[in-house]
Amino acid sequence: MRAYPNPAQSNLGILLSNYKGKKVTLVVNDMAGKMIHSEEITTPNGQGYYKLNLTSPIANGQYVLQVKGEALIQSTKFLLTQQ
Repeated sequence: MRAYPNPAQSNLGILLSNYKGKKVTLVVNDMAGKMIHSEEITTPNGQGYYKLNLTSPIANGQYVLQVKGEALIQSTKFLLTQQ
């Protein structure tokens, strides 16, 4: 899993590859662990590019993106710098 650009302004691109399941949940948490955003996506063929829309009321700051699915939990930090 790759997430870019970092820092992100309003959209975060997520690239999945070699995933065996069909559904993935994308979760954005703030640094205190509070869930800010969650959505479920379908991954045909276990790969793909997805654009996560991160607009107001999400404040600028550092966040953790978790990607959860069948036998998959990955996370990465990213910085949100909306104008």
